Amino acid sequence: MLITKYFFNKNWIKKIINPYLIAFVILFLSITPDNNFTDFNVFPISNLDKIIHFIIYFSLSFSILFWYYERSSSQLMLNIIAFFSATAYGVLMESLQFLSNLGRSASFLDFLANEMGIIFGLLIFELLIRLK
Repeated sequence: MLITKYFFNKNWIKKIINPYLIAFVILFLSITPDNNFTDFNVFPISNLDKIIHFIIYFSLSFSILFWYYERSSSQLMLNIIAFFSATAYGVLMESLQFLSNLGRSASFLDFLANEMGIIFGLLIFELLIRLK
């Protein structure tokens, strides 16, 4: 497909889809107190935070795969590394929320939303690779 070939061959995209930048954004959002986001809820969607967890961890796993795709000799090993590193980071962020007094709380449902985003990111990346 022309779109996937264009997407995978552009260096400027790799600067935007940077797993370290996304991890920093996740860290910032994870340590920012909840009361900073209550006024921001423009959309009256229940469980909006779970949707946000899904999106940011989808972005993290996808960016890990995208960032290291050309450097990896094994797609399976890259998938395993991306899954476990994104999962470990999600557990670290939930643990940080649990142990700190930042006005945030850890949630098993947040963890599940993270995992679903990670898995979906792996699946979408695999689909794009196959279309390439």
